[in-house]
Amino acid sequence: MTERCTPRENPMYTVTTEEFDHLTLGDLSLRARIYRPAGDGPFPAYVDLHGGAWFKGGYANNDPINRALAARGVVVMAADYRLPPEGTYPASVADANHAVRWLKLNAARFGTRADMVGIMGTSAGGHLAVLTALKPFDPRYAALPLEGGAGIDARVASVVALWPVICPATRYQENLEREARGDTSLAGRAGAGHGQMTYWLNEATMQDGSPVYALERGDPIDLPDMLYVQGAGDALHLPRNMDRFIAGYRKAGGQVETELMEGDHFDAPRSMPGSALAQRVFDHIAEFASGARRTGEDPAA
Repeated sequence: MTERCTPRENPMYTVTTEEFDHLTLGDLSLRARIYRPAGDGPFPAYVDLHGGAWFKGGYANNDPINRALAARGVVVMAADYRLPPEGTYPASVADANHAVRWLKLNAARFGTRADMVGIMGTSAGGHLAVLTALKPFDPRYAALPLEGGAGIDARVASVVALWPVICPATRYQENLEREARGDTSLAGRAGAGHGQMTYWLNEATMQDGSPVYALERGDPIDLPDMLYVQGAGDALHLPRNMDRFIAGYRKAGGQVETELMEGDHFDAPRSMPGSALAQRVFDHIAEFASGARRTGEDPAA
């Protein structure tokens, strides 16, 4: 399928899309959609992980974001991952790790290079993107074999975290407190359950899979360049959690850029892609993708 994406006056790339199963586990197949700019490249690339509180959603969720980025010269592979009941923690992290390796193996096919592959995601998918990037060699996350790519790892060139649930354990406690107060706001209506426990099963795993806790524990981590996009007044993904994570990431030696969005729409790039705010975010991501430090040569390059 070929479409012209013209959300702004500047010249844009024509975008082609292709859908396929990127991973089959028994009777379960995980779907993906590639958004590719027309041209020879090589283009920077991202595996995109959708939101949905770890228990719902699909690869098409971030379509407005992914089309806009592809029109700006970024290859995006929007990938499904296992959801409960088929997959509880750490299944989706393993799926994301595999998706990164899959795209690195197939980089030339889509006009990119293995050393230009990064990872991105929104909300719960933003959490999964950051965790995957921090711990590419964790044996639980790297457990799925990649046919034809035994020598390829899941290190990424960069990370784009869009309003991530950066600490699942903190999110769970915040939701419990909102429920106790009878909070009727959007954040309060999300509720302590919000499907979160169907994926994590208990609070110990939330702490184990928290990027914030990983930094504070001193876990072995990778530190790819990161762009963190956050609504300044976002009640669902509190900025104080972003501040806590960024402080730890920078202390560990990582580089983080931020994009703070004003206004009432915490997910404006997805829900209002034609807005000036969304266009600014898209431009920032594309610029960041082109300039982020690369991880070096990879066996699939």
